[in-house]
Amino acid sequence: SNEDAPAMHLFPGSFAGQAAARDQAAVEESADATDNVYETDDLLNMYWGLHYPSSGTKEGVTPILDHNNSPLHGLRFPQRVAELLCSLEPVRTNNRALDVGCAVGGSSFELAKSFDHVEAFDFR
Repeated sequence: SNEDAPAMHLFPGSFAGQAAARDQAAVEESADATDNVYETDDLLNMYWGLHYPSSGTKEGVTPILDHNNSPLHGLRFPQRVAELLCSLEPVRTNNRALDVGCAVGGSSFELAKSFDHVEAFDFR
């Protein structure tokens, strides 16, 4: 068998408590895996690339590498939504904006160009 020896899977405590300890460890491992909202470096890099596509242009790096079905329509989408909002010239009561679900902040920084104060948060 290619599996580890059974002794490698033992948890602290009595033999009778092994199933409960195993189940608790699985729950804790599952909770730890969901703590990272962006899950992987690749996913985080995708967010960075779509929110800030012009970063790296001085170094000659293109926003999204050329490939079939690349989502070029998604580049600067958060900024474009913020620009659209500002172009509608909303009535300003306190010159503050709230950006709910800001991810890595593309729309937040764009809103900050037009509003005195921007509150932004992401959630999981």
